[in-house]
Amino acid sequence: MVLPSSCWWGSRVGVWRECGRAAARRRWGRRRRTRSLASLLADIMQTTPDRIDPATRLDLQGIDSLMATELSVRIRQVFACDIPVMELTTMADMNYLSARVNKKINPAAEKGNSAHA
Repeated sequence: MVLPSSCWWGSRVGVWRECGRAAARRRWGRRRRTRSLASLLADIMQTTPDRIDPATRLDLQGIDSLMATELSVRIRQVFACDIPVMELTTMADMNYLSARVNKKINPAAEKGNSAHA
């Protein structure tokens, strides 16, 4: 197993502990980003964030092209990245959207994560 250089700082136990913390921070960041995106979508759909299922396709949740356009604009405002409207209309679900936003925000980190998954 190859460990990321950012995790190497001492004993083997220390390395595992630090890598576990880094993975927990990434998971927490993804969950927080997914909740933020769900809040944006809920606001656009005039509902509450708890009614947005992160595992359900966006089109099955009732998003249309106008809502996708508005979501694209809000993502650009909040996360400073561009997700095209056509991509949003064919997007799998909120979890995938969160991963896509993460990849756009921090492409180097995403490459690093996939190498150790």
